Amino acid sequence: MALRKELTDRHRAAIKTDAILKRLHAFVLEDHDMKATQVRAALGLLAKTVPDLKAVEIDLQGEVGGAILISTQGVDPEVGEE
Repeated sequence: MALRKELTDRHRAAIKTDAILKRLHAFVLEDHDMKATQVRAALGLLAKTVPDLKAVEIDLQGEVGGAILISTQGVDPEVGEE
């Protein structure tokens, strides 16, 4: 039952993110009006739901054939965001 609730919350978050993206898309490409405060609010909400792309540096020192560890500090592996 808890799994079902968790999936429902994820779907709600995805739907809200999709709605925000559609609204911004319409503003940018289809000449729909939005106030500057609405754009800033939409971008702020997106920052909370969609992870930012970050630069990653990989230092490959050591023996050939060794294991490589990729760290995702602060990122929830199930959701993919902080």
